[in-house]
Amino acid sequence: MLPRSLLALLAALLLVLAACGDGDGPSDGASPSPGDAAGEVELAEGAAAVVNGTEIPTPVLDARVETAAAAPEVAEILGGEDGEAARSQLEASILSQLIVNEIVIDGAADRGLEVDDDAVAETRDELTEQAGGEEAFAEQVGQAGLDDVQLAAELEAITALRLVRDDLSAEEVGSPPPVQPAPDGSTPDPADARLQQWLLEQLQAAEVAVAPEIGTWDPTRGSVVPAVLPQQQPPPAPATTSPDRDGTGTTAPDAGTDGTEGTEGDGEG
Repeated sequence: MLPRSLLALLAALLLVLAACGDGDGPSDGASPSPGDAAGEVELAEGAAAVVNGTEIPTPVLDARVETAAAAPEVAEILGGEDGEAARSQLEASILSQLIVNEIVIDGAADRGLEVDDDAVAETRDELTEQAGGEEAFAEQVGQAGLDDVQLAAELEAITALRLVRDDLSAEEVGSPPPVQPAPDGSTPDPADARLQQWLLEQLQAAEVAVAPEIGTWDPTRGSVVPAVLPQQQPPPAPATTSPDRDGTGTTAPDAGTDGTEGTEGDGEG
C-alpha cells in the first residue's frame, strides 16, 4: 500500500538535506565526496546532467521549467528584479528532482526490484484512489503542470520508491534509524524511517555531474546548487559624516588617539 505521506516524506527529506548541508559542502572547502563526480563523469553536449551514467537531456529539463514558469505566480517572480537568479533556482530545483528520480530508480534496480508496467499501474491506481477518483487525480496532475510523458516519469520514480519501501519493510533488520518529522509534525512509521535512511545513502553515493551553466551537484545537500545565486543586499553603511556650519560634510568625531572623545574645540583656534 502506498502511504499518503510518502511524497511529503520525499519532499521533506530534500529540505532536510539542504539544511544539514549548510557549512559542510564543497563550497566551504571540504573535499568532494565520491558522489560529487563532476570531474570524473563525461557530460555530453545537450545533457543537463549525468546520473550514474544515465543522461538527463536538456530538452527534458527545459520542458519542465517552461511548464513551471507558465504558472502566473512563478511568472511574476521570474519577471521581477532578481528574475535571473529566480530562474536559475527554478532550473536547479527541477533538475534536483529529476536527478533524485533517477537515483531512486537505479537504487530499486540494484535491489533487484522491477519497475514494470504492472507495478506502475498499481501505483497510479492507488494515487487515483487517494485523490478521490480519476477526475480529482487528473486535476492534481494538471495543477502540477505534468504532461503525459512527465507524468509517466514521475509515476516510475514513485513506483520505485514504493517497491523499495516494501522491500525494506520485509527485511526488518535492526531498529529503524532516527527520522525527521513529517511536514504535518507527525512521526513517520519505521518503514518510512528505513526508506529515508536508504534514500540519504543513495543520494550521497550517486555519481552525478551537472552542466556548469545550470549549477553543481552537492552530495551533502542532495541537490543542485544553482549557477546564479540571488544578490545579497549590503547592509546600510553607518553614518560617517556630519554637516558643518557651511553645509558641507565633515568626518564625524572619533575617539582620540589617547582614548578621549575628539571635539571641535580641541586645540587652539
